Amino acid sequence: MLPAPWLTADPSAPFDLLQTVLDVSLTGIGVLRPIYDTTSELVDFTIEYLNPPAQRMMGLPEQPGGRLLTHFPHTLAAGIFDYYRRAYQDGAPDRHQVNYQADGLDNYFHIVAQRSGERLVVSFTDTSDQDRSQVEQALRESQAREQAARAEAEAQRQRLHDILMQMPAQVALNRGPDHVYALVNPRYQQQFPARVVQGQPVRQALPELAGQQFF
Repeated sequence: MLPAPWLTADPSAPFDLLQTVLDVSLTGIGVLRPIYDTTSELVDFTIEYLNPPAQRMMGLPEQPGGRLLTHFPHTLAAGIFDYYRRAYQDGAPDRHQVNYQADGLDNYFHIVAQRSGERLVVSFTDTSDQDRSQVEQALRESQAREQAARAEAEAQRQRLHDILMQMPAQVALNRGPDHVYALVNPRYQQQFPARVVQGQPVRQALPELAGQQFF
């Protein structure tokens, strides 16, 4: 595609225009450079540039430097890093949507990434200044219920653990084909004052029982 005639008249116009577009854009723009390991596998990206909206959304300066997975480690679990890697390696633009609630962020992001030379250009928007859509609100409420359920399950597990540890009876929990001691309460441990059995398979914790029908 040939440049517009009004651009070719001024050699500095393309750069100035691009900078202005980046500054006034309502969309976040980021430029990433790939990082490879010793086997030439793409393992991370350096964040080289962020325009003002991207700086606001990500809470970083214009040229933050550093690794993407260091600034935002949750991008791995959220699938964003894999999406960036595919976009860079395939070279074709693609879209990705994610509800990101980690690393100091809490927004629903729409992301488009495309390779340009040896860099990856990322364009993204969030919903921090927009009304929450019904779908997004439902997703957030579902996540909140899931987190509350996990917290309640953990609280119940902890209460059961406390009860077992305080019981006057001897209690032990063994797991797996090797019968590893996963839990031993104090009364059970009192049987073996000179050894620690928790975390040990029965054959290792109680070698004196070898050959008995117990096993």
